[in-house]
Amino acid sequence: MNYVRLNFPPFEHYRLDEDKNTYLVGRSHWKGDLETGEFSREHGNMTKKLAMMFMKLCERYATRSNWRGYTYNEEMRGQALLQLSQIGLQFDESKSQNPFAYYTAAITNSFTRILNIEKKNQNIRDDILEMNGLNPSWTRQNSGKAGMAAMSGPVVSSLDE
Repeated sequence: MNYVRLNFPPFEHYRLDEDKNTYLVGRSHWKGDLETGEFSREHGNMTKKLAMMFMKLCERYATRSNWRGYTYNEEMRGQALLQLSQIGLQFDESKSQNPFAYYTAAITNSFTRILNIEKKNQNIRDDILEMNGLNPSWTRQNSGKAGMAAMSGPVVSSLDE
């Protein structure tokens, strides 16, 4: 028996007939019909249409309001596409009936990963700037103001009394 590395585990699809007996209706990585066909390593690749769908999905997700304004939005999209190209064909139909949720979760995780990396890099950059007596980023400069306003409570002027 020869073993070959594949993009995803091979599988077979079965149906039930009227007597509740199972019969084979399809195989992954298979070339030809079910009786005379043969195993094919090349028949497990992503189609151009699926790749275009992944690109459109990432493009649409990047325009959502919570991701739209970031300067590294392109990097987020690129990371999401890379992740989808690696796991796109590994969707397991036996565990879930919703491939859209699977792909969207992968995109969300990729976007969040890049956001966290960029925040960490910004904090390091701001620390270095502060150590050298320079002004850090606008985000760092204003981060204390929101906390101070929340701690101080409502502002009451003597004119209101």
